[in-house]
Amino acid sequence: MIINKRTFTDYSILTLFIAMSGVPAFKSKLLTVLEFSVLVLIFILRRKSFDVRFLFFFILIIGITLLQALEFQFFSLVTNFGLLIMVLSAYLIVKILDDKFILYYINILYYIAIVSLVFFIPFTLFPSIASFFTHSITPLFDRLHSPHDSFIFYNITYKEGYLKNSGPFWEPGAYTGYLIIAYVFNFFRESVKMTKKNIVFLLTIFTTISTTAYMTIFIFLFLIYYEKFKNIVFKASMTTVVILIGIYAYNSFDFLGEKIERQIKFAQTMGIQKSNDTQRFLSILRDMEDLKGHELIGRGGHDKTRYDLAPTDKLLQIRTVGITDVLVRVGIIVFIIMFYFLYRSICIYLLSMQEKNKIYCIAIFLSIIFTLISETYFLYPMYWSLLFLQFIYGEKENEKSRIVYV
Repeated sequence: MIINKRTFTDYSILTLFIAMSGVPAFKSKLLTVLEFSVLVLIFILRRKSFDVRFLFFFILIIGITLLQALEFQFFSLVTNFGLLIMVLSAYLIVKILDDKFILYYINILYYIAIVSLVFFIPFTLFPSIASFFTHSITPLFDRLHSPHDSFIFYNITYKEGYLKNSGPFWEPGAYTGYLIIAYVFNFFRESVKMTKKNIVFLLTIFTTISTTAYMTIFIFLFLIYYEKFKNIVFKASMTTVVILIGIYAYNSFDFLGEKIERQIKFAQTMGIQKSNDTQRFLSILRDMEDLKGHELIGRGGHDKTRYDLAPTDKLLQIRTVGITDVLVRVGIIVFIIMFYFLYRSICIYLLSMQEKNKIYCIAIFLSIIFTLISETYFLYPMYWSLLFLQFIYGEKENEKSRIVYV
């Protein structure tokens, strides 16, 4: 297969973009600036255009950062410019790849998933192979500062007594978010090849042993198939079976019911300042405490302003719930607009796939929301790009509200 220069360029910049969204080896300010510079250059050379709605959103973010600076009498050039570059990069890459963005993303995640299974399966079946890599291979990559034993393409991750599939990302939970995006968007692309890809995505998600991922896929498929079948008796039977399976799974698997109950009990019995545990229920309570008094404009992203609760305790600063973390950082105004953009982008994408059912739009939207319960994805550029799909899959609608780049 011959790949032309434009396609090669597009795949290259998107692959780097994804890597910068969670692969430890690519977490670098230099790479961020380099990627941004390349995106700006390509945007100009291809004579792409800015959308008025995006410009208003971008100006709003600038305004919010300035208001935060006035509120806290502190302004971090690196932190705030980092946020602006991340948001702008997410927009630029979507505009550059145009309606190929989701397709290319799915293809890249498909191959990442295959590579991760190539390592995970033998590591699981033959622990001695994993041990060999841990002692002989991964030490060669210690400078990458990965939280686990890593050799760029794969992180060997043991959690709660299980080997979990992290792929190249910093942990299994993070990997599932990117896989779920690929799965739910690919679900509506009709072809045998796409069906095979979703089987690979589901198998890979299963190997992450992630509670949130299982619940997300479960709810997504339930909503989709509940809507597809119109027979009332079948729907009632399906609902009953799903509930029974859910109850059985919750009570049978330690990483589902027992884990959830343990975290809820811990959050109820331990004060949010009395423990440095980082589990997500405590994280939500701490975020809500941070938000008090700053609901409209948020607290920003720098450590000096972001944390009100025990601001000097680094462990208490570890927040694991993405949806409340971004709320604290940007405030309720930007938060509402962000998720309106996300919902609108999903619906417009589905319209481009000839799917007009609002339930499908809600199913994808809720799936992405659920992934944000487990990880702080908006600290990275990939999730921001999902907000801007509306500007490429709704071309005719947006044509009247466009500024042409000169």
